[in-house]
Amino acid sequence: MQLGAAIGKLPNYHTWQVQDLGMASIKDPGVREEAVRRGVLILTFDKDFTDPVDFRICTHPGVVLIQMSSQATSHILPRLTRWLRSSHSRKIKHAVTLLRDEVALITTKKGLEPEIRYYTQDSDR
Repeated sequence: MQLGAAIGKLPNYHTWQVQDLGMASIKDPGVREEAVRRGVLILTFDKDFTDPVDFRICTHPGVVLIQMSSQATSHILPRLTRWLRSSHSRKIKHAVTLLRDEVALITTKKGLEPEIRYYTQDSDR
């Protein structure tokens, strides 16, 4: 996955893919346990990782569900990079974040936070 490799090049971020760890067939709760063991965020396109039973808030390091208009790395990478470098990204610890094209929605143990507008088309010009 090009996206994982690109994020792994950002300062203070390291990425692993479940396939590289020999865990391609593991169920989602097993991925959560591995993320807890490694202390890493889960970046995913899979809505199952937002299940309130298997991924209760504060039972994992954090889940970022990428739900954008395109899954192309060229579309996602500048947005994800902007988000991870923003001061708002500190809120994702132990939370579930829905990252859309221009806004982020974060659910913490206190509930759904106000929408954060983190990216605009003019941002990278």
